[in-house]
Amino acid sequence: MAFEDELIRWAKLPPGLDTVDLAPYLYLAAAFSGEQLLDAGLPGRLRDIAANLLSTVRFDQRRVTDADITALGEDDALSLVEYLGRAGRDRPAEQTAAVRSLVRIATAYPATADRAARLLQSIPAGELEPATILALPASNSVFRSALEHWKSHAPADPDRIKRTLEMALNTGSRP
Repeated sequence: MAFEDELIRWAKLPPGLDTVDLAPYLYLAAAFSGEQLLDAGLPGRLRDIAANLLSTVRFDQRRVTDADITALGEDDALSLVEYLGRAGRDRPAEQTAAVRSLVRIATAYPATADRAARLLQSIPAGELEPATILALPASNSVFRSALEHWKSHAPADPDRIKRTLEMALNTGSRP
């Protein structure tokens, strides 16, 4: 895609946005236009899998079998982890489904677990749903680090987030 000189000059004007995460603004703008911006970076072969994994209907989520996940290959698994991590952060209604799916993929592809944990940590602790917290296996050190991160950044109010995090961490530490 070629850009006109005027657009290039405009893009170079201050303030510089190269250090600013514009994703939330782009998602907001896409929401007004009815576009699904998250899908743009996902290869077509993964879109149906992602849609089922993020569905609020458990039946749809279960349509993606463990065999489907293990058949992905590491590159596709990483693409899905990236996508699901952003969806969990930016689409609260799909947060719990995204986290459950991240756990499934990271379990099948341990090489993606660290990236999944970093993406989980990008979900603001104050926006966590209790079901999201409880979806993480605290016995897994990678996911435990996300729980501990959330606990250290959890707001005092509502107190239910901090209590749920403490419960998940204490349950996961038992042998």
